[in-house]
Amino acid sequence: MHVAVFEKLLAKVEPVIRRQNRSDGMSAERRLIVTLHIKRDFYVNDLMSGANSVDECINLSKSLANVLEKGCFKLRKWFSNSPEVMVALDEELQSSDIVNMGKQENAKSLGLSKENNNNNNNNNNGVGNQPLTIQSAQVRTGRMRWTKENNIQLMYAYYKTTNIETDMTLYRSRMHKLWTQLQPNIPRTEQNLASQVNSILRRKALSQAELEHIKKRVTDEAGAATGNIETRQSDDAAASDEKDENTTQELKQQQLIRNLASEEWDLKLSANILKYEGLSDETRPSIPKIKVNNEVMRSVKEINILLEQKCLACESLKDTYHLCYAAAVTVCEATGTILGKNTEISIRNNRTKDQIPSWQIRIENNINKTRQKIGKIYNYLDTRTVTSKKCKRDAEKLLLKEAKIPPRAPDRRALALVYLDRLKQKAATMGAKIRRYHESNKRKEHLRLFEKDQKKFYRKLNEETKISNNGLPAKEDMYRFWNSMWGQGVNHSDEYWLAKEEDRNQELEQMADIKIEKEDVQKAIATTQNWKTPGTDKLHNFWLKHFSALHGHLAAHFQRLIDHPEELPKEICMGKTIMIPKSENTQDPKEYRPITCLSNLYKLLTKILCNKITMHLDTNNIIAIEQNGCRRGSKGCQDLVIDNVVGRQVQDKQRHMSAAWIDYKKAYDSVPHSWLKKVLEIYKINPKITEFLNHAMTLWNTKLIVTGPKKTYETRTIKIFQGDSLSPIWFCLALNPLNKILSNSNLGYKVTKRNKVVLNHLMYMDDLKVYANNPEQLQSLLELVSRFSKSIHMEFGLSKCATVHYKKGKLISHENVTLMDGTEIETLKTSAYKYLGMLQTGQIKDKEMKTRMKNTYLKRVKTVCKTYLPGRQKIAAVNRWAIPVLAHTYGVLKWSKTELQEIDRATRRTLSQFRLHHQSSSEIRLYLPRIHGGRGLINVERACNRQNNKLATYFMQRDTYLHPAICELVRGYSSLNLEVPSVQEQLRGKALHGNYANESQAEGIDKSGSIQFLTNINLMGETEGFICAIQDQVVSTRALANPSNTSALDVRVFASVHYTERHDNIAKIIHLEMLKYLKIKNPEKKYYEYRPQELEENEHHKVYWNTQIQTDRSVVHNKPDIVWIDKNEKKAYLIDVAVPLYHNVVKTAKENISKYQDLAFDMRQTYHLKATRVIPLVISSNGLVHIDFEKNLKELKLPENIISQCIKAAILGTVNIVRRVMNMEP
Repeated sequence: MHVAVFEKLLAKVEPVIRRQNRSDGMSAERRLIVTLHIKRDFYVNDLMSGANSVDECINLSKSLANVLEKGCFKLRKWFSNSPEVMVALDEELQSSDIVNMGKQENAKSLGLSKENNNNNNNNNNGVGNQPLTIQSAQVRTGRMRWTKENNIQLMYAYYKTTNIETDMTLYRSRMHKLWTQLQPNIPRTEQNLASQVNSILRRKALSQAELEHIKKRVTDEAGAATGNIETRQSDDAAASDEKDENTTQELKQQQLIRNLASEEWDLKLSANILKYEGLSDETRPSIPKIKVNNEVMRSVKEINILLEQKCLACESLKDTYHLCYAAAVTVCEATGTILGKNTEISIRNNRTKDQIPSWQIRIENNINKTRQKIGKIYNYLDTRTVTSKKCKRDAEKLLLKEAKIPPRAPDRRALALVYLDRLKQKAATMGAKIRRYHESNKRKEHLRLFEKDQKKFYRKLNEETKISNNGLPAKEDMYRFWNSMWGQGVNHSDEYWLAKEEDRNQELEQMADIKIEKEDVQKAIATTQNWKTPGTDKLHNFWLKHFSALHGHLAAHFQRLIDHPEELPKEICMGKTIMIPKSENTQDPKEYRPITCLSNLYKLLTKILCNKITMHLDTNNIIAIEQNGCRRGSKGCQDLVIDNVVGRQVQDKQRHMSAAWIDYKKAYDSVPHSWLKKVLEIYKINPKITEFLNHAMTLWNTKLIVTGPKKTYETRTIKIFQGDSLSPIWFCLALNPLNKILSNSNLGYKVTKRNKVVLNHLMYMDDLKVYANNPEQLQSLLELVSRFSKSIHMEFGLSKCATVHYKKGKLISHENVTLMDGTEIETLKTSAYKYLGMLQTGQIKDKEMKTRMKNTYLKRVKTVCKTYLPGRQKIAAVNRWAIPVLAHTYGVLKWSKTELQEIDRATRRTLSQFRLHHQSSSEIRLYLPRIHGGRGLINVERACNRQNNKLATYFMQRDTYLHPAICELVRGYSSLNLEVPSVQEQLRGKALHGNYANESQAEGIDKSGSIQFLTNINLMGETEGFICAIQDQVVSTRALANPSNTSALDVRVFASVHYTERHDNIAKIIHLEMLKYLKIKNPEKKYYEYRPQELEENEHHKVYWNTQIQTDRSVVHNKPDIVWIDKNEKKAYLIDVAVPLYHNVVKTAKENISKYQDLAFDMRQTYHLKATRVIPLVISSNGLVHIDFEKNLKELKLPENIISQCIKAAILGTVNIVRRVMNMEP
């Protein structure tokens, strides 16, 4: 190891690096090595460095001397432990100012000196010139901690030697050689370096922006090394030709890089295709849900291009699925996703959830020690108890050592009390720190869960409804019960009604042949959820949706399966059924609800078939009017409306009526396959689709998985799969003949005698309610229902069936209804029956349901307010979780205007209680959408009116025998026009609350930018409510308005500090982003922790912060907030930030431009600039943004998203001023 030492240079090394001249003929690689040595090997003003050979050391010494001399750092003293280096440098660096320390006897540098050695060269006086023995620079061996600078240098070497990952052949040896040149003092093996590269990419130790910057640097240096970058010529024509040539060369190089990258993707994809070929779905690792970002989408795009060629070799649907799986695995590997794990959880939870951080353990120990001290001092001072000698001795020792209170101090007790109180404060502050940490964690956890999975977040809030696990059923019992229902092959029986149904549909037009196109696949996959739990294929919809190259081939394979059902793979008909307990009796197999996860390929195919079949059903009006469960475009609450209207009519008109509620036992799980096949034939479904579905039923299979300790039972299913789009419409078809049988019976309740409109049943999927004029008719209708149900082997759930009877509008008791087969349906014994979520007897119990729904709604609002979500997400949670409780009743229950207004008032009281809404703030603005400057809360009264209006329009537009008759009975429906603009006009008309709304619409204000704090920024709920109260001018700030008030003047002086802090915070955001964009530095601090330097510069740019600019003439306003000088283009930008009151935004922007015009003119003359621009950045104290703010940011080439940061800084600064200065509670 040859070492050259350069000593006693002038101070500061960093300016040397900044002043390097690219025209010195030094290569980019050599310049990088010299720069690294200067940065790494300086100690104050001494430099010790070295190389692996004499020639390298000589070249390095010359380069260092040359670069340092150009930076005005003249070489003073030097020596080396190599005579060859000393001779070469002595000849090269001839100067009277340079001292060769190798010729001095007692030379020292960094504490290292020469030793006697008579075998070395002698001087002229004959005295032995001792050779200088210098210790080599410390070489790191073994394990080491990689710093960020080391990682950057390693990634530079990696990208340099692999040509940005396009030439991976034997790259390790080349990378190791370059690393040895860059870091000679950190020897690493080839395997060490390769492993560290993988670790950096996997752990994302460097950000994507840093990696892109390193790649760009490598690309630029490669261009420079090959001669693509030439010096600018004076001749314009020659310069233009050279530019075109360089551009063409760059395009060719980029195309080459893309081709090489494509080849690398191809190799990875091909490797995964071979790796997972032949593996069953069970043995393949599951593909986890990943966080979608730009990197993932770029990888998906690259793979999708390759799939266009790869999928040509796929001969079957199974091959296409295998290709899609391999492509998904390739993307996961490229993004560092671990297969078989939820990466979002595994990455976040590197340490266990229950693990306590070390700092918290340390603070808790300090709290315990402090409490012990408090106990000792308290017992010592307590005169009511007798203190032991040991306790007294410990307390006196504690007072003497820590409190410095001697035993004979005259006021010893008073001083001890002060010390005791200080200990209590200390314990309280340490506890508050831990409490603040836990609250911060809860905020992050709640926000992360809300943004990731809102359903799961709401389930977590509703923990009281969670069913406790009281033990699982035995395996034999679970298998026996469900296999008896699914595993026994039963057939339907032919009854008289079957022949009539076939005759009725004899003239029905046969469904045409289908042709599955690529557009059908795209339409079906577009509406699916990306990360819905997959079935046994372990393939999420995300991959099927975004690998669009497969869509055409999937359509072709699906069409072939329809034409040749025998080719249907067995694997895609396999289900995974999760058994969810329905009650506390978890040991009973009957008390479980099966939820089946099916293959996404199977669901995609059945969804396409469902779209085709639904078109046939709608065209021919096959589904009965009374069936409202699967009809597209229908209102789900119409059954409740009709039922409630009929019940009210019975009581108001004092009429007779009998009704029955019918519930089927395990309805979905009871329909036999033979009947499913038959209904497809009856309703003329395309024969090819019928044949395909018949074959698919023979392959249906599922695995039962019981929640808790996982128990798996495999059984063949004879049910309809509950998990695809086709199942509901197929089930409704299976029950459709029942609707026809009841409708043709001429029995039922007469809704209107004049028009002879008869209602005998309503059905929502399998929930059936039967109506009749008297008990005899009711029994006849129930006989029809019973005979139909038995013929298709569906049983009544008698425990949930009931009858009710009215005579002259009054509820009467009646004997149970006994059918011909001995089935007995009991009369309703409880106070009410729950039908479609509503408690009712003959009609819905309005008062009881209103009270229940109102209490549930307000409870959910309060629960949401107690969470740690930001204000915007809390309002969204109220709208999406609490409001639907009431929305289910709109149009069904008869809400009065007073009741709805009371609910709105109770909501506002709850929000005010949790400081989300100021009690004096504008009510109108609270309900205004956020895109119009409001808070976005749904108004209960307006929502109810809108729903009533829509429901009335729906009933009046329905051309059936029943809906017009119901419209005649319904009163109170009217056409309401509740549009947002009318609400906005109402807000602007307010004398006080309307000021901000009017100013936000004024000329010169950016309307969309001014509401970003409501739409894009996650402010805490109380902060959002407080700033809205300030904007509504309901917070009293009149104390500052009276100049004669001395205290008010003191407050203004005190407030000026906070005004400056608010202003500077906004300017810091601009300054930080500017330094990053100009590549002067990349500070990683938050803007409120950042302390700007007065001057920051590099080779191309110079940025001043709050500095007086010197000119040849005296200028009054010569201190802008930020000045940016572009050295290359000879331009200067004078940036001034202002935070005025809301009504002075436009005025302040104009004043700032005119204020700095003189300075701009003088700077152009003094510093020979081509142009100067004054750029005002104006945001009002309450968040209004000047209309040119975004345009000015674009001119400064800054990202647009910092508008949100600036608004947030302005708003938080205003809230801080009002809370602190005006003596308000924090």
